[in-house]
Amino acid sequence: QAFAPNLYINRTPGIARGAAITIRGDASLESDKSYEPSIGVVMDGMFLGTSSGVLLDNLDIERIEIVRGAASALYGPGVESGVVHFFSKKAIDKPGTSVELIGGNLSTLQGAIRHAYANDKKTFGFKINAQYKKGDEFSLDPVEDAQFLGAINAATANGIFQPTVRNNRIDPAAASNQVLSRSDIDPDGDGNAYLNEYETFMANAHLEFRPNDKTDAVISGGINSGNGLINQSQGPGYAAGNDYWGQARIRSGGFFGQLSYTANDGGSENAPFYLYLTAQRIITKRSALDVQLQYSFDTENFLDSNFTFGADYRDIGADSENTLFGINDGSNDYINYGIDYMGEDNVAADDVCHYSGLPSVSSYNNDKTKHYLEGFLEGDWQIDRYWDEPEGVEE
Repeated sequence: QAFAPNLYINRTPGIARGAAITIRGDASLESDKSYEPSIGVVMDGMFLGTSSGVLLDNLDIERIEIVRGAASALYGPGVESGVVHFFSKKAIDKPGTSVELIGGNLSTLQGAIRHAYANDKKTFGFKINAQYKKGDEFSLDPVEDAQFLGAINAATANGIFQPTVRNNRIDPAAASNQVLSRSDIDPDGDGNAYLNEYETFMANAHLEFRPNDKTDAVISGGINSGNGLINQSQGPGYAAGNDYWGQARIRSGGFFGQLSYTANDGGSENAPFYLYLTAQRIITKRSALDVQLQYSFDTENFLDSNFTFGADYRDIGADSENTLFGINDGSNDYINYGIDYMGEDNVAADDVCHYSGLPSVSSYNNDKTKHYLEGFLEGDWQIDRYWDEPEGVEE
């Protein structure tokens, strides 16, 4: 569906309500865990390491904001193609109850509810959201796709197995443990292991506080669970996983603080993520920890100035237990942290001076560190300095 020019967002049933997002022709498919998405996804200010749990047809979505093109200067790595920011409805501003029931072809059945409450003084509110959806994907034709189905059924004749890892690699010669039997992946016994059903569930709760016009705070958390057919660069598979997330945010006067954490368990032994053509389970654990602090203040007696100082920390992790990335497992984790400042001086009635800076540190693969120190004065001055810190040498 086209939400805005050059932006398409479609549902991906597996991976706990994942999303396929395309900006200017560059697509990030949440179901494809074999590469890092190039489009950043933010939900109510909470950065998601992957787009799991976006909840595209959620009753609680109020608006979507888009940043097209590279935005790493503001959002960090992994946003080469842009950023999509989802905003939900605030319970204090939009209380009430909404219920949704949907049915259709392909055995589609969906139910959702949003309930929000706000007290009379509009100083406290809460909301809960829940949604359940199931249905069928399009099936392969048993005649036209006979060769492809034959390869899938031959590979999965004995079920799905947990691969044995040795020396940080999958050992194809070692015996593997069965996690799903043939009857588990072919429940109707028709000889076709290519499942085309999907099922998803999500629930979350939010507490909102607004004691005065200058202060508001939010505490929220939730779970998203899903499974469904996927097609990715490593071939067709069946995806399953659970997202867990939590967020605490406060804004008071010139202070802003936020702590958020998201995690995907990558599937379990009872409900694994597996590939058909290898008949093996793959593990796709992801996590994202974000901390943001910012303070803004005015100094009227000093050139009528305004200053803003901030600090950020982000830790993005991925763990496939060597089933997907092999010996490179852990090499795509990264940590960013740094401070930023911005100021504005009204030196004269028609003369305003802006300046800002961004000293930061990025750690990638635990042993590659890059430091940045940027600053500029708007108009005539610009200061930029970059340097690499050699391994074992402190700057």
